[in-house]
Amino acid sequence: MKELDYISIIHKELVGELSDTESVQLQEWKADNEDNLATYHDTVEIWKLTSNYTPPKLEINVSRAIEDQLSRIRQESKQEEVSTAKVVRLRPTQWAMRIAAAFVFVLSATFVFQSMNSGETYTAGNDIKFVQLSDGSNIWLDKNSTLTIHNSFGDTQRQVALEGRAFFDIARDEARPFLIEANHVDVQVLGTSFTVDANDNTPMVSVKSGRVEVKADAETKIITKGQQLEATISGSLTESDVDMDTAFDWTNGDLSFKDAPLTKVLADLGNHFNVDFKYRGGVDLDECPFTSLSLADTSLDDVLDILALTYDMNIVKKSEKEIKLSRIKCRK
Repeated sequence: MKELDYISIIHKELVGELSDTESVQLQEWKADNEDNLATYHDTVEIWKLTSNYTPPKLEINVSRAIEDQLSRIRQESKQEEVSTAKVVRLRPTQWAMRIAAAFVFVLSATFVFQSMNSGETYTAGNDIKFVQLSDGSNIWLDKNSTLTIHNSFGDTQRQVALEGRAFFDIARDEARPFLIEANHVDVQVLGTSFTVDANDNTPMVSVKSGRVEVKADAETKIITKGQQLEATISGSLTESDVDMDTAFDWTNGDLSFKDAPLTKVLADLGNHFNVDFKYRGGVDLDECPFTSLSLADTSLDDVLDILALTYDMNIVKKSEKEIKLSRIKCRK
């Protein structure tokens, strides 16, 4: 592998995106010689050191940097001459090449790690997808959801766009706020954990820890642990309490509900089974609560039977992707 190739592959290993083929390549490369193994460990350390690092505008004096490193090597060589009878000396040109190579490696690794996520898009298919950003933030993307990283991510702020639902565990950085654009709402934090659910026209933000600012078209509010905000179609924000026992369990593949509005239930079920529920009628589905143990391992047909019995509703499968609901009787 070329120098930058293995840095990219090590990064994939660190964020859990390494393919089976790349895993084999990495193991073979590490086993090839001791230098590769040492470089692997050095690269991992650089990742840890730079995960929360904001690179300044670089004004590099390469000649001065190399000369400083040469001075250190000369000093180390003198110390080795005192303690050992045989010293292998490097010619000045070899010293320069050795330091220049190390210097380029460190700059390259730092650049790759800092820009690795910038401008990228992550899409979860039929499984929840874990994404680790270059600032150390961790994100769990729900099925059929998409996260897009802004090209200027990390400069003065950390900006992303979300389609669908995601749980964010944001690395704290007071100098660079984290911004999320999601279906007509903007979310801003410094460092906290929360879910943004933008699967329908009334996106919701639920806070697990810390403090979150939510901005809709007509209103801006701040909420903390145990609170959630739902944006209405008119652009206002409705505040309520979070059920901390179930609200964040979906990141583990759970699909349970506790007094959840039927609109939310249908959105989650539609996302889970990759179907679209259609309903036209006079019943306000937000006023229809639904409670259930996890339905994650239940078939779609069985789930439809549960809904039909619970709300005495009529259900018609228009196609494999579209389900029509009617005659819903809400039981509060």
